[in-house]
Amino acid sequence: MDLLQVTARVMTLAQSGRSAEALELGARTLEELEKPDETATPAELAGLWYAVAVGHHVRGEHTEQVQATRRCLELARSVDDPGWMSNALSLQAMALIRANTVEPALLDLAQAEVELAACTDEGLASWAHTGIGYCYLELRLYELAQPHLEAALAIEAAPVPLEEDRVIDLVNLAELHLRWADELERATPYDGSAEEAEEHRAIGHDYAADGLVEAERTGAASHAELCRAMELVSRPVGQAEASLPELWTEWRSREHHAYSGGRATVGGALARALWRSGRTDEALEVAREAADESGDAGDWQVTAGVRWLLVEMECEAGVPGAAAGREYAGLLSHVLWQQRLSTLQGATAALDVERLRGDKLAAQRAAREDPLTGVGNRRALDLALADAEIRSHHDGRPTSLLIIDLDDFKSVNDRHGHVRGDEVLRGSPRRCGAWPAARTSSPGSAATSSSCWPTAPTGRPARRSPTGSRRRSPESGSTRSARSGWPPASGSARRRRPLPWASCSRRPTGRCTAPSAAAAPRAAETAAQASTTTGMIIGRRRCRLDTQRPTTRRIVCWSW
Repeated sequence: MDLLQVTARVMTLAQSGRSAEALELGARTLEELEKPDETATPAELAGLWYAVAVGHHVRGEHTEQVQATRRCLELARSVDDPGWMSNALSLQAMALIRANTVEPALLDLAQAEVELAACTDEGLASWAHTGIGYCYLELRLYELAQPHLEAALAIEAAPVPLEEDRVIDLVNLAELHLRWADELERATPYDGSAEEAEEHRAIGHDYAADGLVEAERTGAASHAELCRAMELVSRPVGQAEASLPELWTEWRSREHHAYSGGRATVGGALARALWRSGRTDEALEVAREAADESGDAGDWQVTAGVRWLLVEMECEAGVPGAAAGREYAGLLSHVLWQQRLSTLQGATAALDVERLRGDKLAAQRAAREDPLTGVGNRRALDLALADAEIRSHHDGRPTSLLIIDLDDFKSVNDRHGHVRGDEVLRGSPRRCGAWPAARTSSPGSAATSSSCWPTAPTGRPARRSPTGSRRRSPESGSTRSARSGWPPASGSARRRRPLPWASCSRRPTGRCTAPSAAAAPRAAETAAQASTTTGMIIGRRRCRLDTQRPTTRRIVCWSW
């Protein structure tokens, strides 16, 4: 199964108005992926769940949309994919916006912006720009939506190849400027913003015209119908009468989907053109029918625009009570504009807070991360050991500390250069697998494991191998040895105990014994002094680091 093609098909069906087919295909594919012989990466599954969420969005099924986006978000987080995380968060925000829960939506959008900033995949970034921009458009935050939608149009890549990608970007930009113009006309009709409104309308008309050409080229019939409608309704005032035949044809077309509000929008444009042509009775009749049609639209702004036009016409025509309705509509539009500005401030504040939080997390991560190898540094090791000691004491399970030293590492730098030496250092921690690893100041690594094998009935570690694990690294030529750890000490008399035998180089150390309770403070002091000078964790005096032979380093790995 080519999951990428299936995802593309689901997206195309959903965005062309065939959402029922899209959801059926998505559900069938997800069911097939549960079979043992079918495999898919988390990123591929995230893409499919995203497409399913888009299908629910088109149908106005907000609860199902949130469920699908959360599944997409879980998969993206499991592989730390900021691109899919940003896309899922923006689509989840859209569902929350449609459900009139704006504050959580703003928080999701702020997180989506931060994840987008970390995304390096151009295709996913393009979709994320589209999703975030459209959410801001839905909130009427035109100033925030515009840069995202323009960025999406400028990026040609896509995570899933869709013929209609560019058409969608052009449609979104046309819709942005036309809505901006409409709201300026309704909310601020007498403050000199008419010129700004006409400017946005002209820009929207150009985007709609380009979208129509692109939709016809790619054969996207439903998008072509939408672009044609937007191009018609945004034509200059002087072309109103000349556009009447096309507007009548578009008004009578049954290709419009009620949920998108396309026919209601065309009806408003037709009524306006008829009014300007002096055919007021026909204009009022069309405007009233368009107002009735707008009740099924999923976007309240479509309803507001058409009904505002009807009130304006009825007031000019002298319909009783229309003047009071017009005054009240103007007051509501002004209040909505002020509410929009308040939401804009909230959105920018949420974004600033989320960026600060991201910067703080990045600084904390940098403070605990070795810049060369990407694993933890000495601070991270200290924190990991403290957590492991507490966890081991609480769970009663052994925790082992493995210290890895690279034998004769200086010769690697001398023979192959420091660039190759850095590659060796970066490769060594990867040998620790899933164990938390850290790099000390010396050319070595430390790893902790809380998943040791069970202890024997005597309380001593049950060894799986009588000789431990010892092999040479093909990357560095180092020799590594590993032994099982001791279980945690019981009761309040917990103390660190060395492994019964350890070897980290060419010569094994002698067998060490744990210090007695009376000698424990002195042993700890000795270990602290030794670790200060050598950077290694040392046991008793006779197990100290042999500084005379750098290639024969003896260490003791402690266990709690």
